[in-house]
Amino acid sequence: MRARNSIVKQDARRLHLAALVWTLLCAGACALSPQTVRIHPELETPALGPAKPATIALQVSDARGAALVGRRGGVYRTATITTDPGMADAVRSELARILSARGFRVVGAGETDEIRLTVEIVELGYSVTQQKVTRLIETTAAVRARSVSGETVRTGEYADRRTKEVVKAPSAADNEALINDVLSSALQRLVSDPDLLGG
Repeated sequence: MRARNSIVKQDARRLHLAALVWTLLCAGACALSPQTVRIHPELETPALGPAKPATIALQVSDARGAALVGRRGGVYRTATITTDPGMADAVRSELARILSARGFRVVGAGETDEIRLTVEIVELGYSVTQQKVTRLIETTAAVRARSVSGETVRTGEYADRRTKEVVKAPSAADNEALINDVLSSALQRLVSDPDLLGG
Protein backbone atom coordinates (compact mmCIF):
# COMPACT_ATOMS: atom_id res chain seq x y z
CA MET A 1 0.00 0.00 0.00
CA ARG A 2 2.83 2.38 0.90
CA ALA A 3 4.60 1.60 -2.39
CA ARG A 4 1.41 2.32 -4.30
CA ASN A 5 0.90 5.62 -2.47
CA SER A 6 4.50 6.56 -3.25
CA ILE A 7 3.94 5.87 -6.95
CA VAL A 8 0.75 7.93 -6.93
CA LYS A 9 2.55 10.84 -5.26
CA GLN A 10 5.39 10.64 -7.80
CA ASP A 11 2.91 10.64 -10.67
CA ALA A 12 1.13 13.62 -9.14
CA ARG A 13 4.43 15.50 -8.86
CA ARG A 14 5.26 14.72 -12.51
CA LEU A 15 1.85 15.94 -13.66
CA HIS A 16 2.22 19.10 -11.59
CA LEU A 17 5.69 19.74 -13.01
CA ALA A 18 4.49 19.11 -16.57
CA ALA A 19 1.58 21.49 -16.05
CA LEU A 20 3.94 24.14 -14.67
CA VAL A 21 6.31 23.82 -17.64
CA TRP A 22 3.40 24.02 -20.08
CA THR A 23 2.06 27.13 -18.36
CA LEU A 24 5.45 28.82 -18.54
CA LEU A 25 5.82 27.91 -22.22
CA CYS A 26 2.37 29.27 -23.02
CA ALA A 27 3.07 32.44 -21.09
CA GLY A 28 6.32 32.91 -22.97
CA ALA A 29 4.59 32.37 -26.29
CA CYS A 30 1.67 34.70 -25.60
CA ALA A 31 3.12 37.47 -23.45
CA LEU A 32 5.60 39.02 -25.87
CA SER A 33 7.45 42.13 -24.78
CA PRO A 34 7.60 45.38 -26.79
CA GLN A 35 10.64 46.03 -28.97
CA THR A 36 12.31 49.17 -30.34
CA VAL A 37 14.37 48.66 -33.50
CA ARG A 38 17.25 50.79 -34.74
CA ILE A 39 16.99 51.71 -38.41
CA HIS A 40 20.28 51.38 -40.31
CA PRO A 41 19.67 50.69 -44.02
CA GLU A 42 22.48 49.28 -46.14
CA LEU A 43 22.52 50.10 -49.86
CA GLU A 44 24.70 49.29 -52.83
CA THR A 45 25.90 51.86 -55.33
CA PRO A 46 23.64 51.37 -58.36
CA ALA A 47 25.10 50.46 -61.74
CA LEU A 48 24.06 53.75 -63.33
CA GLY A 49 27.51 55.06 -64.08
CA PRO A 50 28.90 58.33 -62.78
CA ALA A 51 26.42 61.19 -62.47
CA LYS A 52 26.78 64.61 -64.02
CA PRO A 53 28.46 66.79 -61.40
CA ALA A 54 25.75 68.52 -59.42
CA THR A 55 24.98 69.70 -55.90
CA ILE A 56 22.02 68.00 -54.23
CA ALA A 57 20.20 69.42 -51.22
CA LEU A 58 18.96 66.24 -49.56
CA GLN A 59 16.15 66.21 -47.02
CA VAL A 60 14.65 63.06 -45.45
CA SER A 61 11.57 62.95 -43.22
CA ASP A 62 9.43 60.34 -41.49
CA ALA A 63 5.90 60.88 -42.83
CA ARG A 64 4.29 57.88 -41.09
CA GLY A 65 2.74 59.89 -38.28
CA ALA A 66 3.74 57.39 -35.56
CA ALA A 67 6.75 55.31 -34.57
CA LEU A 68 4.69 52.09 -34.49
CA VAL A 69 5.77 49.49 -37.07
CA GLY A 70 3.44 46.69 -35.98
CA ARG A 71 2.70 44.09 -33.32
CA ARG A 72 4.53 40.86 -32.58
CA GLY A 73 1.41 38.77 -32.11
CA GLY A 74 0.32 37.02 -28.94
CA VAL A 75 -2.61 38.03 -26.78
CA TYR A 76 -1.48 41.49 -25.63
CA ARG A 77 -1.61 44.64 -27.75
CA THR A 78 1.41 45.94 -25.82
CA ALA A 79 3.69 43.59 -27.78
CA THR A 80 4.57 46.39 -30.17
CA ILE A 81 7.51 47.11 -32.47
CA THR A 82 8.51 50.75 -32.80
CA THR A 83 11.37 52.58 -34.49
CA ASP A 84 13.91 54.66 -32.63
CA PRO A 85 13.83 58.45 -33.10
CA GLY A 86 16.94 58.52 -35.34
CA MET A 87 15.38 56.83 -38.39
CA ALA A 88 15.26 59.84 -40.74
CA ASP A 89 18.87 60.77 -39.95
CA ALA A 90 20.03 57.19 -40.55
CA VAL A 91 18.25 57.04 -43.92
CA ARG A 92 19.65 60.41 -44.96
CA SER A 93 23.18 59.36 -44.02
CA GLU A 94 22.99 56.22 -46.17
CA LEU A 95 21.39 58.02 -49.13
CA ALA A 96 24.06 60.73 -48.92
CA ARG A 97 26.76 58.06 -48.98
CA ILE A 98 25.35 56.50 -52.16
CA LEU A 99 24.80 59.84 -53.90
CA SER A 100 28.34 60.91 -53.05
CA ALA A 101 29.66 57.62 -54.44
CA ARG A 102 27.90 58.45 -57.72
CA GLY A 103 29.65 61.82 -57.89
CA PHE A 104 27.06 64.21 -56.48
CA ARG A 105 27.92 66.79 -53.82
CA VAL A 106 25.35 66.43 -51.04
CA VAL A 107 24.44 69.44 -48.90
CA GLY A 108 21.74 70.25 -46.39
CA ALA A 109 18.35 71.81 -47.12
CA GLY A 110 18.57 75.57 -47.65
CA GLU A 111 22.14 75.55 -48.95
CA THR A 112 23.09 76.47 -52.51
CA ASP A 113 22.01 73.62 -54.74
CA GLU A 114 21.28 72.55 -58.30
CA ILE A 115 18.88 69.73 -57.33
CA ARG A 116 16.57 69.53 -54.33
CA LEU A 117 15.79 65.95 -53.37
CA THR A 118 13.11 65.30 -50.77
CA VAL A 119 12.55 61.76 -49.50
CA GLU A 120 9.66 60.73 -47.26
CA ILE A 121 9.31 57.41 -45.45
CA VAL A 122 5.57 56.79 -45.86
CA GLU A 123 5.20 53.18 -44.69
CA LEU A 124 7.02 50.70 -42.50
CA GLY A 125 4.91 47.72 -41.49
CA TYR A 126 5.15 44.42 -39.61
CA SER A 127 2.37 41.87 -39.16
CA VAL A 128 2.13 38.29 -37.89
CA THR A 129 -0.28 35.57 -38.98
CA GLN A 130 -0.37 32.63 -36.58
CA GLN A 131 -0.62 29.30 -38.40
CA LYS A 132 -0.97 25.80 -36.92
CA VAL A 133 2.70 25.41 -36.07
CA THR A 134 4.51 28.38 -37.56
CA ARG A 135 4.14 32.14 -37.77
CA LEU A 136 4.06 34.02 -41.07
CA ILE A 137 5.73 37.41 -40.75
CA GLU A 138 5.12 40.07 -43.37
CA THR A 139 7.17 43.27 -43.56
CA THR A 140 6.47 46.24 -45.82
CA ALA A 141 8.17 49.52 -46.65
CA ALA A 142 7.39 52.44 -48.96
CA VAL A 143 9.21 55.69 -49.65
CA ARG A 144 8.34 58.67 -51.80
CA ALA A 145 10.81 60.98 -53.52
CA ARG A 146 10.61 64.35 -55.27
CA SER A 147 13.47 66.02 -57.10
CA VAL A 148 13.42 69.59 -58.36
CA SER A 149 15.98 70.89 -60.83
CA GLY A 150 15.09 74.33 -62.16
CA GLU A 151 11.59 73.99 -63.55
CA THR A 152 11.85 70.21 -63.87
CA VAL A 153 10.07 68.18 -61.19
CA ARG A 154 10.35 64.41 -60.97
CA THR A 155 8.58 62.16 -58.49
CA GLY A 156 8.63 58.47 -57.65
CA GLU A 157 7.29 55.95 -55.16
CA TYR A 158 9.28 52.85 -54.23
CA ALA A 159 8.03 49.93 -52.15
CA ASP A 160 8.77 46.36 -51.18
CA ARG A 161 7.01 43.55 -49.31
CA ARG A 162 8.55 40.41 -47.84
CA THR A 163 7.31 37.34 -45.98
CA LYS A 164 9.12 34.89 -43.74
CA GLU A 165 7.87 31.75 -41.99
CA VAL A 166 9.26 31.10 -38.50
CA VAL A 167 8.61 28.59 -35.73
CA LYS A 168 9.07 30.92 -32.76
CA ALA A 169 8.72 34.64 -32.24
CA PRO A 170 11.81 36.46 -33.58
CA SER A 171 14.15 38.23 -31.19
CA ALA A 172 14.63 41.99 -31.24
CA ALA A 173 17.77 41.55 -33.35
CA ASP A 174 15.94 39.31 -35.82
CA ASN A 175 13.08 41.79 -36.20
CA GLU A 176 15.53 44.65 -36.59
CA ALA A 177 17.16 42.77 -39.47
CA LEU A 178 13.81 41.98 -41.13
CA ILE A 179 12.63 45.60 -40.98
CA ASN A 180 15.95 47.03 -42.16
CA ASP A 181 16.06 44.55 -45.05
CA VAL A 182 12.67 45.56 -46.44
CA LEU A 183 13.37 49.28 -46.00
CA SER A 184 16.79 48.89 -47.65
CA SER A 185 15.13 47.19 -50.62
CA ALA A 186 12.68 50.07 -51.10
CA LEU A 187 15.49 52.63 -50.82
CA GLN A 188 17.61 50.63 -53.25
CA ARG A 189 14.87 51.02 -55.85
CA LEU A 190 14.91 54.75 -55.24
CA VAL A 191 18.66 55.20 -55.80
CA SER A 192 18.51 52.85 -58.81
CA ASP A 193 15.84 54.93 -60.59
CA PRO A 194 17.67 56.42 -63.62
CA ASP A 195 15.04 59.15 -64.10
CA LEU A 196 14.73 60.56 -60.58
CA LEU A 197 17.80 62.83 -60.73
CA GLY A 198 17.79 63.32 -64.48
CA GLY A 199 20.52 60.78 -65.07
